[in-house]
Amino acid sequence: MYGLASNVTGLNADGVRRADPWLFLVAVAVGSVLSALVTLAPLMLPRHLRAAPRPLRELLPGPWLGSTELTLVARVGAVTLVATAISGLWLDGTHAYWTVAAGVAVVGLVPVRRVSVARGLHRTLGTVLGALLFSLVAPWVSAPWALVAALVLLQFAIEWTVVRNYALALTFITPLVLFINEAAMGASSAPAVAVERVVDTAVGSALAVLSAFVLRPRTQR
Repeated sequence: MYGLASNVTGLNADGVRRADPWLFLVAVAVGSVLSALVTLAPLMLPRHLRAAPRPLRELLPGPWLGSTELTLVARVGAVTLVATAISGLWLDGTHAYWTVAAGVAVVGLVPVRRVSVARGLHRTLGTVLGALLFSLVAPWVSAPWALVAALVLLQFAIEWTVVRNYALALTFITPLVLFINEAAMGASSAPAVAVERVVDTAVGSALAVLSAFVLRPRTQR
C-alpha cells in the first residue's frame, strides 16, 4: 500500500501530482469497507447468530515475544535495512519497496529454513512468470476499459490461487502490481519495468533466505 500510494499520488516529471491523495484514501477505504461487509455477511445466518460468543481475549490475544518471535523481528529488520541499502546504491531506489516487500514476505511467520527457501523459490519463480505474463498482455491493455478488466480478472485469479500455490498467485500478483504502477506513472515501458521487478524480487528473496541461515531461534541452533 505504501508503494502504490507513493506512485499513485506522487509527482510526475512536470511536477504535477498524479492523483488527489484524499481521493486515493477514499477509494481504498470504500474498497476495504465493501470487502469487510461481504466477508461478514454470512455471520447474519441463523446458525451463526445462535453460536456462543468467544471471549475477546481469545480472539485478540496479547503480544508475545519469545525466541521465535524475536528471531523473526531481527530477520525482518536486517532484510529491510540491507535491501534498502542495496536498492539505493545499486538498484533503482524508487522501487526500493519492491525489494523490501519481497524480502519481508519471504521471511513470513515461520522461522524454519526450508520454509524460507521454499517461499523464496516460489516468490522468485512466480515473479518471473508474472513478468512474462505482463510483457505479453501489456500491449493489449492500453484502453481504460481494458485496464479495468485486466485488474479485475487478475485480482480474482489472485484470490482463487493464493491459498493453493504461492508461486501461481505471484504469477498474477506481479502483473497486477505492474499494471497499477504503469497506470499511476502514466508511462508504458513494460519490458524494462518487468525486468526491474524480477531483479528486485530476486534480491529481496535471496536476502530473506540468507537471513534464515544466519539468524535462527535458539531451539534451532
